Order: sequence, then C-alpha cells, then structure tokens
Amino acid sequence: HYFIQSNLRMVRCPSDSNSNMKNRDTNNQRIAALEDKVAEQARTIADLQNQLQTLSSVFASVNILFANAATALAPSAPPPLASNPETQSGTPPPSIEGSTDYQAVKETATKPPPSSSPHPQYNYKNLLQEHCVKQGWNFPTYDTNRCPGGFRSEINLKDEVCLSEVMKSKVLAEKSAACQLLKQLSVIDSNGIPVGEEESGRMSSTGVSKYSWCKNQLQEYFAKIGLSYPTYNIAPVQGPGKGFTAEVSHEKYPEKVMGPVGCSKRVAEQMAAHKAISVWKIIDLGG
Repeated sequence: HYFIQSNLRMVRCPSDSNSNMKNRDTNNQRIAALEDKVAEQARTIADLQNQLQTLSSVFASVNILFANAATALAPSAPPPLASNPETQSGTPPPSIEGSTDYQAVKETATKPPPSSSPHPQYNYKNLLQEHCVKQGWNFPTYDTNRCPGGFRSEINLKDEVCLSEVMKSKVLAEKSAACQLLKQLSVIDSNGIPVGEEESGRMSSTGVSKYSWCKNQLQEYFAKIGLSYPTYNIAPVQGPGKGFTAEVSHEKYPEKVMGPVGCSKRVAEQMAAHKAISVWKIIDLGG
C-alpha cells in the first residue's frame, strides 16, 4: 500500500508542475499582449498630439494672414483739405458752375420724365389686359428690343401698333407701350389716369379710393349702438360696363340702399355704404 501511494505521489507532482508552468506562460503572453496594446495606444496619443500642434500652427498662420488682409483693406484717411486754396496756389480754384459740362449735367438731372413714361401708381399692362377681357379681345403682343440708351417695345393689338419710349428695362418699355396704346384707345387720359375712375370707384391720384372709409365708419356706428353689422348683397353687372353692384340693408332701417356700379366687389360695398350713410342720415357727409 505504501509503495502504491508513493508511486501515485511521484506521478501527480510532475503533472501539477506542468500545469502551473502552462498557466504562467499563458499569463505572461496576456501581459505581453496588454503591454503591446498600451504601447500602441501611447503611440497613437503621441501622433494626435503632434497633429494638434500642427493644426495650432496652421491656425496661427491663418490669423496672421487675416490680420494683414484687414490692415491692407482698411480705408486710408483722406488727405487734409486746404483751408484756403488761394493762400497756397495764389489763384482761386476754378468754378465749375459756369462750365458746359456742369450745365449739361444739371439740365439732365432736372429734366422731367417723358409724358409717355408709365405712371408709378398704375400697371398699364394689367389695365390693358383687363380692358381686353371686358371687350372679349385677345391679349396684345409685345416685341421688345435693345436700342441705344435702353429698350423699346412695340405693341400690337387688333391692328393697332404703338411704340414705347426708350426705357431702362424691358418691363418698363412694355408698360410704356401699353400706356401709349391705352391713350390711343381713350382708356386713360393724357396724364395716364384711367378715364372715369372716380365715377367707377377706382383709386384716386393719391392711391386711395374716396369711399374706402365708408364701410368701416358704418360698422363702427352700429357697433357703438350695440347692433349687428349691415349685410351686403353683391351682384355682377352684365354688358359693356362690367362691374359689380352692392345692396346694403340693416334691421334698424326698413329701406334697402343700392349703390352705384363699382369696378370690384370691395369698391361696390364701399360705394353702397357711402350712399347708405347719406340715405339713413347717420353721418353728415358734408357733400
């Protein structure tokens, strides 16, 4: 029995020793691998630091370049003007007011625009298109070309041909041609204002309809006395003088008021309100 145990002890000892050696080798390999990774990360960090230093130097160079450019582009101070030119040169400075060039520039600056130039308040192309729609005509055609000093446009409508003045752009040239044709068709007067625009409720020369306040004034009156707003019944007008009419009514007044023909629904309501104020004797219009 003792012999067997001794042999077993002799057999176990070498196996345990081999296992410990294998484990030690494995651990050494892992430690070596970790050390390699740490060394690699250290090299990466060093490379990043070098790149940051390079970028910092580049940014510093760029800032210097921008500072130099700003200094070069900064406006320089104008030279000081002489307080008295006569004391320096001995002769007075020449006057330009009497020169020919000065007079030419002055005449050009003070010269009024040509009478056929489009009025800034109106879009004559739109007015002409509206007139064509009312008359059942096709829209006009424009032939606009460059010329010395700007552009000129030739308009053609039902064998009526008109030529615009020389304008700075194609759009202004076409508006000028439309203005010429509207004058020829007697749709606008010689001043470029649509004929009968006051009677039809169109905008006046100030750009505001004289009836624009009436509808608001009527609503404010009924709001003050605690009543509802008046109602408007709008109907289109058929025939050559196309437009709209509005009939205004209110529960306080049994009489309904029909306004004159307006060029639009909004203007028709304003004109009906203007007449209702007078008929119902709400506000003294003063004529």
